[in-house]
Amino acid sequence: MLLATAGFHPGHAAEVLAPSLPANATASSRETATVKPVAWPHEGSDLPHDESVTYGTLPNGLRYAIMPTKAQPGRASLRMQIAVGSLYEQANEQGIAHFLEHMAFNGMRRFPAGQTIEIFQRLGMNFGAHNNAHTNFDETTYEMDLPRAGADETAVVMQYFRDVLDGMNLDAKEIDKERGVILREMSTRDTSGLRILRAAYEYTMPDTLYPQRFPIGTVECISKMPRERFVEFYQAWYRPERTTLVVTGDVKVNEIQALIEQEFAAAAASGPGRAEPNLGQLTTGQGVTARWATLRDASSTTVSIANYRLLKKQADTLAKQKTELAEILPHLMLNRRFAKLAAAPGALFSAARAGREVSSFIFCETSVTANCEPSKALEVTALLENEIRRAVEHGFSKKEYQEVKELLMSSVANLVSQAETRSPVALAEGLLDSLHKNEVFLSPAQGLATAPEIFAAIDERVCSEAFRAQWKNDDIRIMVCSNKPAEDAIAAQLVAAYKASSQTTVAAPADAAKNTWAYTDFGTPGKIVARKTHEDLGLIQATFANNVRLNIKRTDFKKNSANVGVSFGGGLLEAPNDKPGLALFTKGNFISGGVKKHTLQELCRALAGKETNVQFVIDEDAFLLGGPCATKDLETQLQTCMAYLTEPAFRQESADIYQKSADGLYSQLEHSLEGMIQRHVTSFFRGGDSRWGTPDREALRSRTIDEMKAWLAKPLSSGYMEVTIVGDVDPDQVLELAAKTFGTLPERDAQKPEYKEARVVNFPKTPQIQNFSFTAETLRSMVVVAWPTADAQNFARSCQLSILSEILGDRLRLKIREELGAAYSPSVNNFESSALKDFGMIGAELVVDPKQATEIGKLVTTIAEDLRNGAISDDEFDRAIKPILNNVSASVRSNGYWMGVLGLCQSQPKLLDDARQLAEIYKKTTKEDIQALAKAYLSADRAAIVTLIPEKAGESTSALPGKEATR
Repeated sequence: MLLATAGFHPGHAAEVLAPSLPANATASSRETATVKPVAWPHEGSDLPHDESVTYGTLPNGLRYAIMPTKAQPGRASLRMQIAVGSLYEQANEQGIAHFLEHMAFNGMRRFPAGQTIEIFQRLGMNFGAHNNAHTNFDETTYEMDLPRAGADETAVVMQYFRDVLDGMNLDAKEIDKERGVILREMSTRDTSGLRILRAAYEYTMPDTLYPQRFPIGTVECISKMPRERFVEFYQAWYRPERTTLVVTGDVKVNEIQALIEQEFAAAAASGPGRAEPNLGQLTTGQGVTARWATLRDASSTTVSIANYRLLKKQADTLAKQKTELAEILPHLMLNRRFAKLAAAPGALFSAARAGREVSSFIFCETSVTANCEPSKALEVTALLENEIRRAVEHGFSKKEYQEVKELLMSSVANLVSQAETRSPVALAEGLLDSLHKNEVFLSPAQGLATAPEIFAAIDERVCSEAFRAQWKNDDIRIMVCSNKPAEDAIAAQLVAAYKASSQTTVAAPADAAKNTWAYTDFGTPGKIVARKTHEDLGLIQATFANNVRLNIKRTDFKKNSANVGVSFGGGLLEAPNDKPGLALFTKGNFISGGVKKHTLQELCRALAGKETNVQFVIDEDAFLLGGPCATKDLETQLQTCMAYLTEPAFRQESADIYQKSADGLYSQLEHSLEGMIQRHVTSFFRGGDSRWGTPDREALRSRTIDEMKAWLAKPLSSGYMEVTIVGDVDPDQVLELAAKTFGTLPERDAQKPEYKEARVVNFPKTPQIQNFSFTAETLRSMVVVAWPTADAQNFARSCQLSILSEILGDRLRLKIREELGAAYSPSVNNFESSALKDFGMIGAELVVDPKQATEIGKLVTTIAEDLRNGAISDDEFDRAIKPILNNVSASVRSNGYWMGVLGLCQSQPKLLDDARQLAEIYKKTTKEDIQALAKAYLSADRAAIVTLIPEKAGESTSALPGKEATR
């Protein structure tokens, strides 16, 4: 599919994690049967298909697809998808599909309860990172990524998949133990985003199963479903004919086929099946309706106008591709119009988006959504209606069509050049996604070759007609989600605003003036005064006469792809203490303010069709500009960085928009778990330093463009600078391009200032417990426990602390999740600062029941104390270090890793020495080394505990009477 080839495929709103069979059931007790095979999407289609994929179907109906690739030697990705999700549940089974997914880690034929995760850890796989699963509305997928795809490792994964299919024990005790874990996961995932989605489904599709069958389920069902219900559901839906296997990576097709035959040929259904669910029907005949949903921790107010229509399932053909592309391109064109409106002075909304989304390939939603201030909701409703109707009545111009066509074709062409370096993970997910949607899996080259025939049937007139057809439906759904309570009769006012707007006249849009990229010449190229090559690292370092340093590393990890990073100045080390929030304000406005010769919108139009991406980050010890780009567009990427370095616009309208959007942000910060972490916890663990965390709203409101401009003046004009370019590049060409851009800058500092005072940050005094309370709609509580360590100057210690963190995290998992069921996913992370003197910490985070928060915090310190005073077993050490070693081998083959190493390697040469010894340090580390670090750092009297405990704020008003109106 052309759109999938270019990366345009809708995501799945997945909940997450694992499945099992009656303890007395065995494979030998079942009879296999021949099942009529399901046709593959490419069979009978006039689209080409990627012939590097081997497809097969076993007599029992199980399907498989195998795609070898050498992109990441020794690695492979395996997926098993069962065609069952939450839509297949009965009313008394809500959450059972997702619950079964969990049970795949709690006892199966060859994977005993309490040992499954450990088995995979011994293979060098991290729980969550390398072995995971998700449950959606209509599918459940088990995911295994092998860092080392040897015969033994691959065989174990196939055994696991087979046991998932027909070997789950579903032991009653294990089910009961897992109930608490899932209830904690339910709490963890109960975010404003999920509640907005639920409220939207309840409103827009009330007569379908969607609002009644969210994958996470209900507290009642999760708490009380008996074992018999699990067995019945499992036997009804976990069947070979509903199963698809996908294997990609450094594998041999014949060996994988033999493994599949060996493991799955005898698989058979173990119980009676069920009929496919009736998904319900779309509600029609209501005309224009509106609803206001109040969600206190929503980050902004969103206004959405949508309609829905039925889709018919059909084969993936050229004709279907043409129809879908003609329906999608108008939304891309409308989004460009919205971007221009959002950037205009006095804009009513900060951002808006048009989209088309398909649900289970049966219902199609066409919508426009905008973020705005609550008080502007009525005006924004009218404005969105106007823009929809403007497109319906006047269509789109040839210029608009050409811009999005060029953007899409550029994306496809770029993927062609990157085809041979696509990772096994990306291939597995892309291939499985295509099969799930019954779409032909094309190679990027086939997508590019097919594009002219598809586009030959499409132009701006066809797209305009397709957009009109999508908005023929008279059943219009207006929904506002806001952190502000609704006024009485607000829904009726929204309907009235829409209808009044629909009576106005809309003019055809003025064709935007052509934007020609203005930043191509920066003056006389700079001279290189020093150059050094590190052969062992494949690194070239150069210094220009103006003191700009350049680091270049050529890689073959991803074809036609490069990463650019410009580090300058001192970042947070230069942040003024008397202007709290300036860093946050600056981060939110620097890029959006555009450059002097282009607003941000004009800049985007001028660079249409270019694969560039420039972001701005404020790090602890530097400001950063840059991002990934296509190699062919490297010069434009460097020019864009230069435009922001030399002529940032600092436009006031950008600040005005930002300050308006910040009101919604602060509502979320004060009423959500994530917001409280951002607001208070980050700065708490840094002694309350105002450079971290989020200031009071009034402090941020007082920040100005002039302050931002004054703060950045020195770093932009003369601060110490290193430019790092990593990827599929020609070093000689990079030197030439850098000379024409960064080499032209005025003289800069030859070295970084010491920033002695700014580098001092103090961990809070320990031991102590700090409580933060907040009002929220859901009682999601968190415990954070941290122990101070040291900075990143001792690299061996840093590596060993990461192993200690893994071991502590595993012990927390075993005790708090597996034994007590008191947390969903305890996480432990190690952080040492390279910028702050003697500052680092090991931190554990757990989402827990509010009533248990204090108790769990103390338990974490007890577990850490036991680790400090006890012994680390050989198996425990082995299970911690093997995944790390595998991650190291993968990391060093990524451009992102080398960007982190090389970004400031001339001012900090130690970074190169650290990179050289990375793998060796881990290989030489012993469990005695880790035990010594535990002894030094994990004592209970060194721990600081933070509890984040909400107080109930009241229910969401999304479904309350009096907030909805119809025609």
